[in-house]
Amino acid sequence: MRLSVSLVLLVVVAVAFSTPEGVRIRYMDPENREPSPHSQYVQNRPDAGLPYRMEAVSRASIGSDSPGEVVLIVEERIYDGIQSSLSTFQSDLESEGYTVEVWTVSGGSASDIRSDLQSEYGSITLDGAILIGDIPTGWMENGYGEYPVDLYLMDMNGTWTDSDGDGLFESASNQAPEIWVGRLTPNFLTFGSTVELLNDYFSKNHAYRTGTLSLPDRALAYEEAFTGLTGYLDLVYSDITLKNDPEGTNADDFKSELLSDYEWVHLISHSSPWGSSFHTGAPPEGGGTLDYFEVPPLDPHAFFYVLNCCSNGRWTEVDNLANSYIWCDDYGLAALAQTKVDYTNYFQEYYSALGSGSNLGDAFKDWLGNNLGMEDGGVLFGDPTLKPHGHSLDVAGMAGQREPEGLRDLWLSYPLTDGFHSQGRPDTYTDPSTGKVFATCGTSDDARANVLATNSDGDTWTEPVIVCQHEYWDWHPTVGGDGTGNVWIAWQSMRHNHETYDILLSHWNGSTWESSEQLTSGDPFEVEPTMSGGNGHTWLIWQKWEET
Repeated sequence: MRLSVSLVLLVVVAVAFSTPEGVRIRYMDPENREPSPHSQYVQNRPDAGLPYRMEAVSRASIGSDSPGEVVLIVEERIYDGIQSSLSTFQSDLESEGYTVEVWTVSGGSASDIRSDLQSEYGSITLDGAILIGDIPTGWMENGYGEYPVDLYLMDMNGTWTDSDGDGLFESASNQAPEIWVGRLTPNFLTFGSTVELLNDYFSKNHAYRTGTLSLPDRALAYEEAFTGLTGYLDLVYSDITLKNDPEGTNADDFKSELLSDYEWVHLISHSSPWGSSFHTGAPPEGGGTLDYFEVPPLDPHAFFYVLNCCSNGRWTEVDNLANSYIWCDDYGLAALAQTKVDYTNYFQEYYSALGSGSNLGDAFKDWLGNNLGMEDGGVLFGDPTLKPHGHSLDVAGMAGQREPEGLRDLWLSYPLTDGFHSQGRPDTYTDPSTGKVFATCGTSDDARANVLATNSDGDTWTEPVIVCQHEYWDWHPTVGGDGTGNVWIAWQSMRHNHETYDILLSHWNGSTWESSEQLTSGDPFEVEPTMSGGNGHTWLIWQKWEET
């Protein structure tokens, strides 16, 4: 690194992304329940052991101008009780151009339903299916335990392996969602009958579609843990309330926000199937838990939810929390959640698709297809054909769509990487003195994690190269410069200590990236660097995890 350049270092002290010492995690079920296994779910189904039966109540030929077909798969034993409201729902879909088929099913297993969907997919333009009632799905068994996977019904051509024949898949290959699936399954909720709750839902759905039920076009990003992951919400909403102060994010505050009229809520919280915990900050014992039994009487004022919350979406559990949000009296239409342990995720594909005008189902399919490794237990509760109301705005006036419609075709795509390895977390910098654009990202090529870099003169991009290849983990690169031709890449690395992260730097000498230099050492963790600069100066900021 050239010492003639002024490099100002601002060290940010941050709480680690794990449970702080002395703070008790309180997200256990108040009734001390554990998630139930697949065998219990199968045994308790009303039609357990009965042969599969499917009846196409209505079929329609698809028109050339139709956006596609939607299949409503209804649990046979509840069909008569919801037939009237289901007819209204079907008419609403058809008025938007969809071709709608209604199937009633009973007995059998998820493989029977998947087979019927595969046949439909092979013969017609099938967008997706909405599961109404207790419609079975696939179950996985791996290091995360046993959990239901609606991906099984979304994947039309993958291979799922149950080697011991116990009804649990140990693995899947070539699995990817070709269609979307939404789930309307209030069967396991105790605060209303299945028929009653479904009729109420279809009434809300119709009111939302016709404009008689609305909320302000704004969103709540509530980050109890793993902060900084909700930034892509601005592709859909221009009015976003962000709450991420460790001392201010607690159960009582979140419940208060749920009554503050948001169309969209994105929650990140340590959770179980029955509660979401707020353990960071004061008081020492934690910030409390939002339990499942608090949601129905609270009747949150929100329509759509993203719940980055472990196992909130495990709908096979009695009174599971994610399902509770959309079966309240006045609001609640859709929730994206996980049936197993969840991981930090930016939901970039989800919000990007919604920001481009997609419905919830297409956005869910895009997001799930790009995050199968960690998010295969993702489930979309509610009606996937819905869109946030913000899409009634002109494109030029929407957050994330700032250019006029006619200019969107001027963007060009440059596929810089391909093949087996994964790339992510890109960052870019334009050097004003040369006009070059520098780009960097993380990569799994060729072992563990490394940093890739490329640059462009405005016409072409150079072949991406690995910056300072190391044996152990290099993560989260950032690129920046001082505005006078000096450009650096900084990242966090375990090169010098396999139990901690340090910040490393590499300087661009005009043709290659120079050998790395270690900027920090000795502290538990130095992570998440970001860089900016100009007028001969460069600023590098990172997070420092200290033992306290």
